[in-house]
Amino acid sequence: MIHRRRFILMVAMLGAAVLSSPAPAPPADRLDPTEAKLKASYLLNFIRFTEWPADAFEAKDASLVIGLIGDDPMHEFIDRMMRGRRVHGRSVRVKRIRVEGTRVAAVEGSPGFATRLRSCHVVVVPADLPRVCRQVPSLVRGAPVLTVGEDRAFIDCGGMLSIIRRSNRVAFVANAEVIRRSPISVSSKLLRLAASLSR
Repeated sequence: MIHRRRFILMVAMLGAAVLSSPAPAPPADRLDPTEAKLKASYLLNFIRFTEWPADAFEAKDASLVIGLIGDDPMHEFIDRMMRGRRVHGRSVRVKRIRVEGTRVAAVEGSPGFATRLRSCHVVVVPADLPRVCRQVPSLVRGAPVLTVGEDRAFIDCGGMLSIIRRSNRVAFVANAEVIRRSPISVSSKLLRLAASLSR
């Protein structure tokens, strides 16, 4: 069961995101550290609000695996955020999933790409790989994998959750229907919060 205190933690985090002074978007080639840390915090809380079936893990003490696609600068912040963490009683392991280029052919032609995705419990897809974004949801469909993107287009392509900029603030949106059809369970409170933020 997802505990009430976790929901309070998420609300507090979102409150900080909404009440902080809005800042202009940084240049495309520069990552705002404050925004990056906030996005990493969102990801951590998404995981806390998600439950996986027991058979999604090879053993009772198996790690929860986060797969980071590509070479997004955000990944460094996610690495730091997850280092030494335990979620749902499990250690968290971050692994990189390389993609050569941004063409769909590069994804479809990568040996075992779908297998590598399905070996993760969470897959994070950066917005700068739009064609890869369109492929990932279909490649993990039916598997106990939480997919997280960084723009609204990812949701439209069948992604589950996406961290976005909205009015110069960080928010998130969810594809509740895709989540309901998956083997994982995401807190209904989180989904309602996503719906309220998307209005």
